[in-house]
Amino acid sequence: MFLSEAEVNKVVKTVKGITPEDAVLTDMKRYFHDKYDIEILDYICSTEEFGPPGNKSKRAEFVVWDITEAKKCPTAFDMKVRDEVKRVFAKACREHGLHPDFYDPSKFFPNLTDIESDITDQLIRKKRGIIDHMLRCYPQIRRHQYTGTCVHVFYETDEDIAKNEKSGLSSEIRYRVSDILGEYEGFEGRKLGVTVFTSLQTLREKYDNNTYWYFHG
Repeated sequence: MFLSEAEVNKVVKTVKGITPEDAVLTDMKRYFHDKYDIEILDYICSTEEFGPPGNKSKRAEFVVWDITEAKKCPTAFDMKVRDEVKRVFAKACREHGLHPDFYDPSKFFPNLTDIESDITDQLIRKKRGIIDHMLRCYPQIRRHQYTGTCVHVFYETDEDIAKNEKSGLSSEIRYRVSDILGEYEGFEGRKLGVTVFTSLQTLREKYDNNTYWYFHG
């Protein structure tokens, strides 16, 4: 999750055709499709500088739907890939006379980010009370918590996880969480939200009842 609500709205307008696709986006869509089989939805140029003092740079964010797409192009981990993306984007900006701050590839950092996680995080924050009420109607659920795009449901025991998956209860809960989140305008037809099932037994035995270690371990 990296996009602000304003940036999410910008991407949605591009996807819906409210904001026409510019020449740089056309070039970058072609590049990412041909090179990495990735569908780029939009791009965002941030002139705010990021990074440690003395080594700050601007950010060129290429937006895809989900994290699976983003991982196809390892801009964050592969220097050669990162440098190539920078060169291609800087060249497109120069050729089309857009985004002068990004004409020099040494002055910015490229990244691929998914919009699904940002949309889901927004919706969960807005609809958390409704989800809370729904989950509390199930006596099998002993506890639930949220981490960004995920709803974590705790049954009592590990055996309950298997039993409730087999009975269809967990599938029902997954569906109801997704149904509450609903669809997001511009991305109709895409299911949102991830529900993870665990148990208080796992929390006790593996994480000493420490939810911090459960979520970050």
